[in-house]
Amino acid sequence: MPVSDLLQFAAGVVVGTSVDLQKRNQISKTPTELHTNLVFSPDKLHILLTTQQPSFINDFKTLLTDHAPWVDKAENLAQMTFEIMSVLSEIHRFCIETPEKYITKDVIDLIDEAQDRQQLAKDIKSFLERTYSRYNWIVVAFITRHSKYSSFYNRFLNRHYLEGFTEVTKGEVSVAVAKQMKGKYDMAEQIRKDIESCFSKKTGCDKVIKSLHKCKGVDGRPLSGYYTAVHVYLSKSHDSAEAEQDEFIDTEGSSTPPYIYTGECIKKEIATGGHFRVMIRSDEDLKREDPCKDVNCGGTEKGKCVTLQNVQKAVCQCNKGYIGSTCGISLKEFMKAISKGMLKV
Repeated sequence: MPVSDLLQFAAGVVVGTSVDLQKRNQISKTPTELHTNLVFSPDKLHILLTTQQPSFINDFKTLLTDHAPWVDKAENLAQMTFEIMSVLSEIHRFCIETPEKYITKDVIDLIDEAQDRQQLAKDIKSFLERTYSRYNWIVVAFITRHSKYSSFYNRFLNRHYLEGFTEVTKGEVSVAVAKQMKGKYDMAEQIRKDIESCFSKKTGCDKVIKSLHKCKGVDGRPLSGYYTAVHVYLSKSHDSAEAEQDEFIDTEGSSTPPYIYTGECIKKEIATGGHFRVMIRSDEDLKREDPCKDVNCGGTEKGKCVTLQNVQKAVCQCNKGYIGSTCGISLKEFMKAISKGMLKV
């Protein structure tokens, strides 16, 4: 073997493996020390080989004979990496399917009781839009006691009413969040008309949610099946994370999101000035077409397609021994790719 090839091979053994060779103690000298001893100019290497210096020959022999164990350890590490990737894929799918407890924890951590509630709601909404970007959001921040009246005699004191929200309380402040999966809103205009026809005359703010449940929507189905959440509030300046124009009564405003319907209600049965917002569901959420229809997960041997209900998204759930977005990577193929990668170094 030419001297240049010997040098290249020795350097490749040390640099190419992904295992941390310096932490191994199976040999008397570390690979770094061996490598230092072996890296010489071709002329000097020729002298060392011809003079048969015992130390150099032993070092070179040790490095070559220990190459196989290092490769075995690298293969074990690659297999562990493969298994970790498989587990992480399952964890990711679980988090997407069940985000509620993580959302609640995040909101609690973000609540600052001393902060202006309007700004607090906007800050939390901004965080949720970045962190859970698959969803549209409405966020409301309020003094807890203003919305806890429940008896016939005092419920009119409530500042607002909520349906479809997850409510999180910290001290005197509560934050309520409502989400729905993003999508198109071609059906929203018809749903808006159905909501308007549900209120032929102005309704008391405390009766809005019940009235919506009694009304029918498209094809005679309950109107409540066409929206995700309802937020009833008794003043235009109510604390919320929606932009101010989203609270205007004029729903034709170009800046109003297509999934928000805003209407009027009567507060305390006599005075006007109350408002309500309805969060209209996306076309994809309403149609619930099977997203797995055209998804190939490699056949029954490799995996199967499952639907993430929260976002109506298809993902491949891989069988043991396969990973990848379409379960197309086997352990054998993964090991082969890792091996090729090492040889390229």
